[in-house]
Amino acid sequence: MSRCVTVAGVSGLEPPPDRLLDEAAHYVWRAARMGADIVAFPEFYPLTGLSQQHWTAAAEEIPGATVARMGEVAAANHCYVVWPLLERRGDKLHNPAVLIDRQGQVAGSYRKMYLTIGEMEMGLYPGTEATVLQTDFGKIGMAICFDMNWRPVWESLAQNGAEIVFFCSMYRGSRHMQAWAFEFGYYLVSA
Repeated sequence: MSRCVTVAGVSGLEPPPDRLLDEAAHYVWRAARMGADIVAFPEFYPLTGLSQQHWTAAAEEIPGATVARMGEVAAANHCYVVWPLLERRGDKLHNPAVLIDRQGQVAGSYRKMYLTIGEMEMGLYPGTEATVLQTDFGKIGMAICFDMNWRPVWESLAQNGAEIVFFCSMYRGSRHMQAWAFEFGYYLVSA
């Protein structure tokens, strides 16, 4: 069955921390006016402009303040949002991307499976599975930054039925992204 979906990836923005959520909301509204069904943001987006020593204090549970705000924006625009953040889950920290649905609710999340040395030194814990979530336009997966280098993530996304994978990162991935998309037969969107 043929389906059309319009996707948007936000990249390269560095608003001041006190304006970050307003800027993010602006970009969702803008993308939605252009017909976007889903808008994805870069890795650790709510921490943009903060020093790493302030990151753990800004970690939030899911759903938390930034997810709630982006949920309001998603619902108002009847679109999905892929929202990466730093998650506090009990006494553990994770690097996830949260899928917020068209009603503004958390549809699920993916926790980065392959952490950098810096993330491990900060005390982050890896995720354990390549989550694939059902949307009204198909099955989506998510991957984050350093995951790019590890075949098991991309292979598992394909085995779990991903049709589009959103890659939230601090770098673009370029040729490597193209190689995974070609090999596993899904679309890849970078933010």
